[in-house]
Amino acid sequence: MNQSNPLNQKFNLLQKVIDESHIHLIMDKMLEEVKYKHKKKIEIYNNDLQKFEIQYGMKSSSFYEKFEKGLIGDEMDYFEWSGLIELRDSLLKKVKMMEMEN
Repeated sequence: MNQSNPLNQKFNLLQKVIDESHIHLIMDKMLEEVKYKHKKKIEIYNNDLQKFEIQYGMKSSSFYEKFEKGLIGDEMDYFEWSGLIELRDSLLKKVKMMEMEN
């Protein structure tokens, strides 16, 4: 890692001025906060996805597969729906990664 990186500089400073057990505690709390915020966003995305599912009478997973294969139109709603799925899935992967580390 590049020592001139501002994040590395801050971490190195923390290591010098705070006991390592406290650094772990701080980092754990930060990760829990990030995970909580991601889960809240996932809830919002799921609610939005449900609206599309009701409107178009199709589950998001079925829609996404068809959309990626070009089997349905190119309405603006479809791009929004697809984007929401990708945002949600990206956050789900991050939450899963954080849960596997703990």
